[in-house]
Amino acid sequence: MRASLVLLSLSILTIGAGEPRRLDPKIQKLVEQIAAAPDAKTAARVYATLFKKPDRKLLMLKQVSQTGVALRAGWEEALLAGRNKRIFTKEMIPEIPEPTEYPVIKPEAAQRFLGFIEGRLRVQLPSWWEEAVRNSYGDDPLGPGEPKKGLPQEVVRKKEKGGVLLCMGHERVLLGEAVAEQYLSNCDGVAISANPKRCFIGFYNTVGYPYPLVCLNRETGVPVWEAKVWDWAFDGGGTSGRWFENVSLVEQGERVFVFGSGACFYIEVFDSKTGANEFRFANYYCRELDLDKK
Repeated sequence: MRASLVLLSLSILTIGAGEPRRLDPKIQKLVEQIAAAPDAKTAARVYATLFKKPDRKLLMLKQVSQTGVALRAGWEEALLAGRNKRIFTKEMIPEIPEPTEYPVIKPEAAQRFLGFIEGRLRVQLPSWWEEAVRNSYGDDPLGPGEPKKGLPQEVVRKKEKGGVLLCMGHERVLLGEAVAEQYLSNCDGVAISANPKRCFIGFYNTVGYPYPLVCLNRETGVPVWEAKVWDWAFDGGGTSGRWFENVSLVEQGERVFVFGSGACFYIEVFDSKTGANEFRFANYYCRELDLDKK
């Protein structure tokens, strides 16, 4: 009898390649609007509506074909498990003057969320990114913790005749003067994933501004395409406190995964041949903070 009920539940929730049945048309429209959003500001507005009142629709939303929405639903589900509390000291967070208690994500909820991501994307998550999720803390919304171990390998910049040499372990990528001037002058850090023919480079910052992801032809040094990573989608204004950003690029098949963590934690995936974005996930965007207060 129990097995029959399980099968019945699955048949109600899913159809075809995991696409949920009985998703309210209004909810389906919101999902489609997020997937087609031209910018993070638009996505933030729709997300604020979609997840305004957490409810049973999360199970269905985790199965939609729009991967970014599915991952966000997984995170919202993790938050519904409740939060623990932890005392943070000045040694842990330098900008706080005295020990302060903050909500933290429950370990079991974080682990279920990470397992859901790996099962959905079929890609191994960077260990430092997993740590950032497991250590999520803060007043609503929870933000990523700052990972301490297994961080992305540092990319060192060396001035060379004719440009700038980017060095990551044994990998060497030469940027011509024009390319170096265009991208390196406005970034705090660089992330690289390279193969013999092409190199993918993310020129990121530590505040959560959107930043360029560039595919470079290694033989000619000429950019093949440029895409935009939304990151936290911070769009200006004063900043204070401690800011950090960690980014890893992973090329798998015909896709480039961007794993990032700073003001938020995020995953954005691009077609390695064209730079077309396939989906974007962030645990929250900058503008959602304002929308949540309304």
